[in-house]
Amino acid sequence: MGKTRLAEEFIRRSGVPSLFFAVDQQPPAVQLERFLADVAASDLPDAAHFDGVTPTSWDSALRLMAQAVPQDSPSIIVIDELPYLIQQDPYLESTLQRLFDREFSRRPMLLILIGSDLSIMEAINQYDRPFYMRASEMVVNPLTAADVADKLGLPAAEAVDAHLITGGLPQILDEWPAGTSVEEFLETAVPMPGSALTVSGVRAMAAEFPPEAQAGVLLRAIGSGRRTYSSISKASGLRELIAHHAQVEGAGTTTPLYAVSRSGCDVDGVTHVDPEQLLDTWR
Repeated sequence: MGKTRLAEEFIRRSGVPSLFFAVDQQPPAVQLERFLADVAASDLPDAAHFDGVTPTSWDSALRLMAQAVPQDSPSIIVIDELPYLIQQDPYLESTLQRLFDREFSRRPMLLILIGSDLSIMEAINQYDRPFYMRASEMVVNPLTAADVADKLGLPAAEAVDAHLITGGLPQILDEWPAGTSVEEFLETAVPMPGSALTVSGVRAMAAEFPPEAQAGVLLRAIGSGRRTYSSISKASGLRELIAHHAQVEGAGTTTPLYAVSRSGCDVDGVTHVDPEQLLDTWR
């Protein structure tokens, strides 16, 4: 169960008036139109405040929403994939801060802001940002490799591969039929632009890999056609990284190196861990 599903289930069980708005990457004007439609279709008691009104900014739209929620009883407002709005409107954080202080905090309203871009969501609550100290953070961690093995019913080695491919994201795993091999799943999911695997991969690449990231270097080496350990090491500088792994952030000269492999590892200074041992660490 992912972030969106958790929020939807929370709303269902609460039984209080609510609004769930899922942001996408459409132009700002289209987003505002969808927001108005979602408010009109919601069970907020005073959604009529939006009748005949066409807000032209998120400031005016969210201000009207504050009037639409119950003023003296609980309600829940969810904005899913907030980073898309922040990327479109550089003043949105200031807008949220002002309305939170003057409107939202004066009502028994729970505002839930959801985002898949961890770097943006963490930045929102940093000391130099407008919304600082106004939110309580909750990170929904992905499923572990052991969870994936249990869900898909795969052997340990294939479960580790499945975990590496999906990142443990429930939305991708929901599209992976139980018992289906890695090869069979990839043959189906990769060619589909709208599959959860493809969409999540594109978003992760765009959001999580800055130019200096080692992960980007490795992916470029693999994408250029290199398949063996030695060729990837040569192209990416991984060999130098192993020799000088103290350069890795958070590591030191005594930090051990581990390699997960189903076929063993004979690199000096690297401890071999097989897939079964890896799964055991999560159990």
